[in-house]
Amino acid sequence: MKRLYVSPAFRGMGLGHHLVHTVMEASRTGGYSCMLIDTLDEMEADRSLYSTMGFYSIAPYAQSTLAGAHHLRMDL
Repeated sequence: MKRLYVSPAFRGMGLGHHLVHTVMEASRTGGYSCMLIDTLDEMEADRSLYSTMGFYSIAPYAQSTLAGAHHLRMDL
């Protein structure tokens, strides 16, 4: 999953959770066994959401040139 974004005017309404859940379901249907994502230090609310949905920290799965990148995984 890459570049998930909810406009500030619509944050706090559960839309991010709904979008992530929808992508997860589509991934399962498509035969994927896991989902990999990355986020940054300043995206603390995002990391909190991902954590509550079952994502966990992993070693970097790709080279990242961004300082403070967090790599996460969710087994589907």
